[in-house]
Amino acid sequence: MLESPQPEHFTTRIALPITEVPDFTRYNRYLPENAGIRLLDGQASLESEWLLEGLNAQGEITLHAFGAELALLDQRLRGDLHLYLALTEGDLETRRFTANDSFLRLENVSRQSDNGSADAGWWVTLSMLDAQLVWEDPIRLASQLRLEMRDTGLLARLFLARARDSDWLGRLLNVHDIEGTAQLAISGEHISLSDLTLTGGPLLLLSDVTLAERSANGALYARLGVLGLG
Repeated sequence: MLESPQPEHFTTRIALPITEVPDFTRYNRYLPENAGIRLLDGQASLESEWLLEGLNAQGEITLHAFGAELALLDQRLRGDLHLYLALTEGDLETRRFTANDSFLRLENVSRQSDNGSADAGWWVTLSMLDAQLVWEDPIRLASQLRLEMRDTGLLARLFLARARDSDWLGRLLNVHDIEGTAQLAISGEHISLSDLTLTGGPLLLLSDVTLAERSANGALYARLGVLGLG
């Protein structure tokens, strides 16, 4: 009787060509259910390559979605998404990976309002500098982030109702060429950004925010020149 070889004795290379995903919403399974971020519509393409050496794994995953729709709390967004995961030091038993040098980029983003689309052409890039990912449903991720975004206008109108209703306040909080850093944590219950620091022109913004139970909670301080707001 032949004994089955143990997996630690195998080296396997897997290359999955570009695969069309007709229903982008299937990836909601990886997001905390009540954090207030949900994928609503769109199509995607997925490509990946893997090297498995016994129970150790490393690989790359690239996901593109064009014209995707998503909900952020009570607001709806539409845009293009590019997710790149560089996974190393993977343990297949625990599903733990190092995800340094991964990134998420949103482009051509617009906010869907009762008056049509607004804030068109907005973009943001989230680069992961020191990231640990556990591949579960939903995923768990802890990472130091570097952020770059076109401006703060869309964020202000997403989280501040007064900025959506007041043209002058929206213009005041709309600062271009933003850079920053933050600590990101995604668990089964929430998504949090802590030690968030954004700078650009006259703006300094400091914040801790947690998305959970379909609401945003935390603290925010913004300084625009001589004007401070907390």
